[in-house]
Amino acid sequence: MAKYTKQQLWEMYYNLPEELQKEASSEETTNSIYKIGNTHGLSNEENYLLTKYVGYVMLGVLPPDKFAETIKRDLKLTEINSEEIAQGINRVIFIPIKNLLQGLYAPITSPIESGLKKEEIPKKDNEEISNEKSEDDPYKEEF
Repeated sequence: MAKYTKQQLWEMYYNLPEELQKEASSEETTNSIYKIGNTHGLSNEENYLLTKYVGYVMLGVLPPDKFAETIKRDLKLTEINSEEIAQGINRVIFIPIKNLLQGLYAPITSPIESGLKKEEIPKKDNEEISNEKSEDDPYKEEF
């Protein structure tokens, strides 16, 4: 995972939808994370890291499907413990905001993948789409 400065993280936070900002910074969210961590015997330092990684998911920099693997590796947890913690976090934190998180992790698709026909794809100014194969471009395919 890439490293981010505090300034970059704050910029990401302020670009989140307001409802997600509230969830990410709420005392209830932090208390829930610490409760789950304490239930599984995490130290204060480990709980801090767990909270940090939950925040990374909420900021859109740690995909939810990489959460369990990340806490297992960085908190040096067993497979079972990391899965149980991740399930608890998913149930209590992520599932209630699932729709908001899906907006952060929506797949990027090309116009064709999104179902647009070639004629419907917006063109740049002065751009023409040609069906003819150019001799200069060996990669261009005929349509």
